Amino acid sequence: MIKPVLILNICILFSCSTFPQSKTDFHSPSNIKLFADYLFCQKDYLRAYNEYKKYLEKAYNDSVEFKAGLSLQQTGYYDDALSQFDRIPVHSPFYIDAKKEYARTLFLKKDFSSLNDFFLRSDSLASYFPFIKKLDEFACFYDNDPLPQRELFVSSFPVKERKYITNFYEWKGGPPYKSPLLAGVLSTVIPGLGKVYTKNYSDAFFAALLTGIFGYIAYTDFKADHNLRAWIFTGTAAFFYTGNIYGSAASAQIYNAKIRFEFETELNDFLDVFHYLSGDFNFCK
Repeated sequence: MIKPVLILNICILFSCSTFPQSKTDFHSPSNIKLFADYLFCQKDYLRAYNEYKKYLEKAYNDSVEFKAGLSLQQTGYYDDALSQFDRIPVHSPFYIDAKKEYARTLFLKKDFSSLNDFFLRSDSLASYFPFIKKLDEFACFYDNDPLPQRELFVSSFPVKERKYITNFYEWKGGPPYKSPLLAGVLSTVIPGLGKVYTKNYSDAFFAALLTGIFGYIAYTDFKADHNLRAWIFTGTAAFFYTGNIYGSAASAQIYNAKIRFEFETELNDFLDVFHYLSGDFNFCK
């Protein structure tokens, strides 16, 4: 009697010889592109770029070149992304978008000097020019260059954005910073007053309380001729008094850093809401 396993093996061999399996070339350019597009749409940008790079070694496609640049941009390889976008030829349907992404990449890199140079070299009649101009002007909120004339500056942005731009302009022109020097002087006059000035009320209360308590104890000990203990408490009071002055100046610096952080957060939120930092592409329908 023939064993079932032997019969199964014979059937498998017969089927393989009768119906030969078709071979799929997973390394063909078309399959590499399909896999790269899948990774791109899954936002696995680094692996997507590696696959696009393999494709471009075998064939050329301007959409692949462009998506490779976007993948590099999204992963923070800004210099490589700039080179990628720069390779898009002028006759390509992605040329205009490549110019915009080149400027956007410089902005993301915070290379505002190069962004300004790129803006000055750009064709003022080209359709991508207004976007580059807006990015270049918006960069002034991040750097230390003087602001341009207000009305002309604000009017270069769309109407729906002008309210926000005006607020940013006013903040940049006169940020609500606190002076570390003034905070220190105020706490020199009255302990804790500098921290009231920087809206650090709890620290202000304890600075005034501890300096006052140890100062009062030292005063009463001097009156009672307890000189040793009086000098100990005098030193303690002086320590808290000096620390209160230094702490007030530091409090002003912390306050300013917080204000600057909140301002940049609002800038980034604006850029996100109005799609300054991401293009509207339909590669992943």
